[in-house]
Amino acid sequence: MAKKTVIGIFYNEEWMLPFWLKHHREIFDHGILINYRSTDRSVEIIKELCPSWEIRDTRNPDFTAGPVDSEIMDVERDVQGWCVALNIPEFIIGNYSYMDDDPNPKQILTAQYTFVDMERREEPYFLDHNRPLYEQRWWGFGGTEADWEKFKARSIGSPTRSPRSIHNHPISYETTGRHFWGREGTHSDLVIFYYANASLEESSIKRRMQIQTQVPGGNSSHNFTLDQLMDRFKLEHQPMSRDLRPEIKHIIEAHELYLAKKKLAGTQVHSETNTHIQSAIDALQNALNLNKPK
Repeated sequence: MAKKTVIGIFYNEEWMLPFWLKHHREIFDHGILINYRSTDRSVEIIKELCPSWEIRDTRNPDFTAGPVDSEIMDVERDVQGWCVALNIPEFIIGNYSYMDDDPNPKQILTAQYTFVDMERREEPYFLDHNRPLYEQRWWGFGGTEADWEKFKARSIGSPTRSPRSIHNHPISYETTGRHFWGREGTHSDLVIFYYANASLEESSIKRRMQIQTQVPGGNSSHNFTLDQLMDRFKLEHQPMSRDLRPEIKHIIEAHELYLAKKKLAGTQVHSETNTHIQSAIDALQNALNLNKPK
């Protein structure tokens, strides 16, 4: 089966990294993490949770999009098989069979769902690093055209996020930032769950504010005050959010079925990955037994 590699860039991501690593180590054979001079426990967390994955120091002085993209493309050229480059709040999830062996050059664009902290409602306020984020956050938005029209007049960034690329051959990115603006996702059941807005905990807010030290001035997407950030939550993200559970149920089921098949095949699945895996395994085993010739 073709090797799958995830590439991530990070700066002081000790709060988000445990979620990200625990999720992606079940899907990808290898990871390459590019360190932008982190001063917290990010490097130690990677070594602890994914000891075989690579940590590389960036050649760039900051998070300017063009040089970041250039460095990632250079890394991707040396990768065999499938690869995807993600920011740490981005989680690939769904039907991974699209990344099975394919001798032909192939590209998959992944639509994105953004998850938002609705401040308690029926969701837990404090996030638990030992549970998948999709079990703890389900309010958000999917970047629909209606969402965009309603909230496009804004001062900080965009309410929608365009697709990322998963590919098995070298590519050039259409625009800086590695997004594919105006493009649709290739599959409805292989997407990105985006969790940068999923918590208003102090640690998460600190994470959001610190990125400004790594981005040159003038980029309104990454330069904002705390009041502006909170206004964005209260006036934009929360009002445009909805309960996404009916829309994403099939995506999560595809992910859990993959983990169940992996466990049945004898491949290691970490025990804390998901509380629902055993029921998925039981359902899969029952289906296999029903299909056996009598």
